[in-house]
Formats: sequence, C-alpha cells, structure tokens
Amino acid sequence: MNPLENLQSQVDEWVKLALGEESLRNPKERALRFLEEAFELAQSIRIPEEILRDLLGFVYSRPVGETHQELGGVMLTLLAAASSLELSAQLELRRELERVQAPEVIERVRRRQVEKKELFKTDAKTNRLQLAASLQRHKTAEMFALNPRDVMTGEQAAEMVRTMNLVTDF
Repeated sequence: MNPLENLQSQVDEWVKLALGEESLRNPKERALRFLEEAFELAQSIRIPEEILRDLLGFVYSRPVGETHQELGGVMLTLLAAASSLELSAQLELRRELERVQAPEVIERVRRRQVEKKELFKTDAKTNRLQLAASLQRHKTAEMFALNPRDVMTGEQAAEMVRTMNLVTDF
C-alpha cells in the first residue's frame, strides 16, 4: 500500500468510527463536508465571501464535469494550495488525524453532524437560517467557553461581535 492509500485508509477508519459506514459511503455528504473545510481554508486566508459566491455562480454556469477527473483536480489543487502556504499536506493531514482521535472531538463531530443533517433536510430557507444561527451560536460558545443555551450579557455580546466582526443580513 502506498503512503496516500495508507492515509486514505486511516481517514476511512476514522469516518466510520466517528460517523458510521453510511456517512463514509455518502458522496454528497462527503462533498458537502469537503466544501465546508475548503470554505474554512479560504476564510482563514481572508478570501471575501462575495468572491466565493461569485465563484460558485461561475462553476455552476458551466457543464457538469466527470467525477473522477474533478477529484483529481481537487487533489492537484489541494497540494498546490499547500505549497503556496509553505505547508506539507501530508504532515497537516497526519496532525489532523491525530487531533480528531480525541474522544471529545469525536463527540463534537457527531453532534455537529446531526445539526448539519437537520440543516439540509428541508428546503425551507427559514429553517436553514435558524439552524445556521444555531451552529454559529455553538461555534461561538466554544470559542468563548460559553454554554450555547446561556443568555449572554450585553457586554459579552458586544465583545463577541467586536472579536468576530459579525455582520448578518437576515
């Protein structure tokens, strides 16, 4: 088994452990998770949301590609992105695999998976926005070591907004 196949096998085992075989074998679910991580990478290097929206429109304005070729393109682009960041894709993957083995991380991943499934269960925009706000509240709570069910004081909320520079349009 070559090193990439070995890493893929380790990832497969982790996904099965954390989320189950069904999740591992669901291409749409895996693609959405991939996009979430790709968006977070873009966000981490300060690519504006508007550019991502424009890129989405550009991609969906073109003909659908072949899945195997698109996966190859993803891998090629991911490795080039790692090089542009002067990072080792293999090392970062190994670090992430080690990090996600922690029981508390697995439990958090499982909770978020349930929330995300609810997010995409319905086409009702209101429900998606409410769940997105709930997910953001949990993420914010983790960042500020708060219980997401607790009521924040005005000062806590103001500090959160200052820190996160939140702008909402709904």
